Amino acid sequence: MKKIVVFIILLCFFVTGCSVKKVNELTDAEKFANEFNVSDKNPFVYASIDDVIHIFTSDTGIIFIANSDEEGSLKAAPILTDAAKSVNIEKIYYYNPKKLKESSPKKYKKLLEIINSYLGNDSKNKKLKLPNVYTVKSGKIIGYSNYFSSNEQLSADKLTKKKKSKIRNEYINLLKDFKDAD
Repeated sequence: MKKIVVFIILLCFFVTGCSVKKVNELTDAEKFANEFNVSDKNPFVYASIDDVIHIFTSDTGIIFIANSDEEGSLKAAPILTDAAKSVNIEKIYYYNPKKLKESSPKKYKKLLEIINSYLGNDSKNKKLKLPNVYTVKSGKIIGYSNYFSSNEQLSADKLTKKKKSKIRNEYINLLKDFKDAD
């Protein structure tokens, strides 16, 4: 009887122990897939605010500033993922600014200064509306899309195939322009 109990315990250990992946072992693509309900074969890499500021001021990259708690961001992510795949983009930096304003007001202010001309106005104040996609070459913004943030009603509406196609084409053109800007 003891052998059967030991065997069952060992069997359970091997079955569950070998198939469970800890959250801290997930790749950025897997984390993004879980957060935004997209395929885990995606180009997204989590970036810190320091990474984002560095890219905006002196580096090259594609930055997706979004928040998975917002409807527009949830709708944009799969469309951007699909567009990136069709243009063979291997890396898009993802940054969620949700807690930045409270945790690091100086860095938040720095970010707003860098992207000032791309911010929306809200009662005479500049405001970061999400989601946004920026393409940056050598610290210069060469492309920008805020399709969902500039179309707030669209964020709340169900997307038709025609609207999805239009947004996808906007993202594809943005990403192609980035690739061609060498």
